[in-house]
Amino acid sequence: MTGANRKGLERVAFDLHVHTPASHDWRNGQVTPQQLVDQALALGLNGIAITDHATAAWVEPVKNAAAGTGLVVFPGVELNELAGNEGIHLIALFDTHVTSSDIDRFLTTIGVLRGTGQRIERGSATSGPLEVLGQIEKFGAIAVLA
Repeated sequence: MTGANRKGLERVAFDLHVHTPASHDWRNGQVTPQQLVDQALALGLNGIAITDHATAAWVEPVKNAAAGTGLVVFPGVELNELAGNEGIHLIALFDTHVTSSDIDRFLTTIGVLRGTGQRIERGSATSGPLEVLGQIEKFGAIAVLA
């Protein structure tokens, strides 16, 4: 449906689970942040959430590419294997002003991001699901099952 719906309300469309080449399971070849923004706009989206696995590396580049386009970019991150093995896949969605550094602080808090400097490793959360949900709330984010 485009334009207005039956009640005269404007349609708003978001994709709240967008991966980039920063995710280990990316299979769409080379792409730039601008191409991601252009594709979202071509699909008629009003907003997207960048939700790569265990990283927010592409949040700022996509936000910068979307500047002035009207496309809202929500920072986010997908957390895998909560509760062990395949476990629970959870997306944490943050307010639009949140940066990749803020998300890295969150990831450090729940044990996804470990080490410093050249020895930074990203993995599965070492915190349990309830602890992760508590930290998501503390960081002012919302949790969505992936």
